[in-house]
Amino acid sequence: MKKIMLLFMILFSTAHTVPIKGNRVEIREAVEGNVVSASERLIVNAEVKGSVISASKYLDINRRTKNIVAAAGEINITGDIDNILVSASKNLTVNGSVGDSIIAACDNLLLTGNTGDVIVAAREVDINGEIANLYAATDKVYISGKVRGNVYTSTNKVEIIGDGEVLGKIYYPKEVSGSQREERIREEVVRKETIKKGYSFFRIGALIHSFLGVLIISLLLKRSLPEVAESLSDNLFKKGLAAFFIGLFFMVTLPVFIVITIPVFGIYSLGIMSGYLFIFILSKSFLVAALSMRYNYFLSLVVVVGLSFIYFFSIVFSILGFGIFLIFIKRTLSKNPGIQF
Repeated sequence: MKKIMLLFMILFSTAHTVPIKGNRVEIREAVEGNVVSASERLIVNAEVKGSVISASKYLDINRRTKNIVAAAGEINITGDIDNILVSASKNLTVNGSVGDSIIAACDNLLLTGNTGDVIVAAREVDINGEIANLYAATDKVYISGKVRGNVYTSTNKVEIIGDGEVLGKIYYPKEVSGSQREERIREEVVRKETIKKGYSFFRIGALIHSFLGVLIISLLLKRSLPEVAESLSDNLFKKGLAAFFIGLFFMVTLPVFIVITIPVFGIYSLGIMSGYLFIFILSKSFLVAALSMRYNYFLSLVVVVGLSFIYFFSIVFSILGFGIFLIFIKRTLSKNPGIQF
């Protein structure tokens, strides 16, 4: 539960945030709050006392920071991280120490520093440092460092190299016989054919469901809570960049939240996933309500719902919609002097 609380503390700790744009950005002076960047390359050569939230293509962290949440092509970290690292990238190299955990999806992970639990989905994982436990969905695992606890892996290719050691146990996947493998392949073919036949019907049903859901919620906001819709509109047109990054953080961390809670809640995590899908409808409703305060309501509705059937627009609309809603929630709660952010 500690990891879960940390994720949401990062989400709402944007009171002192430095948004950064540009092709190549280098931070040379200490930053008191958070750093949010969508630059081509972000280089951090000074301490960041808040979190680094980045969608840069290349990310280099060479000094201490509190948390890192990043989606990038290449991530290289030599500085220390106080709490957690959450990332999606092609290559991830961590040479610094991480106070709590690393949660990552990447092609290759190279870890030489010390950290707590490492939860990773990757093609290849190389552990040269010292970690608590390893949870890896991967093709290969190389351990030349130290694992103080257990290794849970989806592969049988785990190699202990040199002075590498695992103090706990290594849990491998069960072997599957040839006949079982062939049966699974046949089941997969049948499943794909069934999905293909029902795909057109599903698209029509999804369009109607999405349209009605967004219509009802956004219309209620516009007609019954115009002050809320107006606030959402202000957040969209005045704080669009901040809203995007806040929404992006949420969309990245919620699946991670679901993965983390599976050992705790088991099948109930499927309920959380259902809520995640419902958020997509809510987010687009918030976006339609915000747009309708500046433009024609039905035009806003048709554009958002129609373009949402293109995957890219669906993701962008959901990120923006939820981002402006979270800013609204934070602003509303901050009016209470007893709540601190």
